[in-house]
Amino acid sequence: MALFLVPVFGTLALFAARLNERLFLFLTREDGPLEWLQVLGFVVAGAFALLAGRLLQRRSDVRVAVLYLLLAAGCVFLAGEEISWGQRLFGLETPGGLREVNVQDEITVHNILAVRTVLKLLVLALGAFALVGAPVIRRLAGRRPRELARLLAPPLFLASPFAILLGYNVVRFLLAPSSFLLEQEKNLTISRAGEWAEWCLAYGLACFAFLSWRRLRLLRSP
Repeated sequence: MALFLVPVFGTLALFAARLNERLFLFLTREDGPLEWLQVLGFVVAGAFALLAGRLLQRRSDVRVAVLYLLLAAGCVFLAGEEISWGQRLFGLETPGGLREVNVQDEITVHNILAVRTVLKLLVLALGAFALVGAPVIRRLAGRRPRELARLLAPPLFLASPFAILLGYNVVRFLLAPSSFLLEQEKNLTISRAGEWAEWCLAYGLACFAFLSWRRLRLLRSP
């Protein structure tokens, strides 16, 4: 219940913070508190996904292990993208070729339109899977594949972060479809609230990876 409620109360707190524009901008600015919490969440998710993948490999569950290793690599990628791979920290210049295709003039690939389109579709698919697909998989799984279903599908109490992630992206697409992929939304609340939606993604993945690792450790224990 606590894991379920954290994103819910956090969303309410962010709405309350919007009443104070200075506080809202501080929380959601580049290299601000929310962005670094995202990085922390993705790093934690990547670390536990890697540990879970190694445990699965030792159990000879190679296919599932590969999925967790891919999750770990994806989380490292997302963490690096969030801080532009240290560009602002170290004062790095954006290479000319990348500057031409990057809508935010940063050392990132998620701001390239084609890549951003794919990532947005993946985010929508992940949110829909966590809310609809995961419960169906868990319900239909018999006794033997039930453990596998738990390793592949987030539990129901983690629905809140993925619901917020999905809801934000759907609402943004409906309200501002022209800026959905370009990150040039003029509405301050809509554009900056994306930082919270991304934190929900990091939070959901971190909880899922940790719980999977913990489950595998308990299964391994005598």
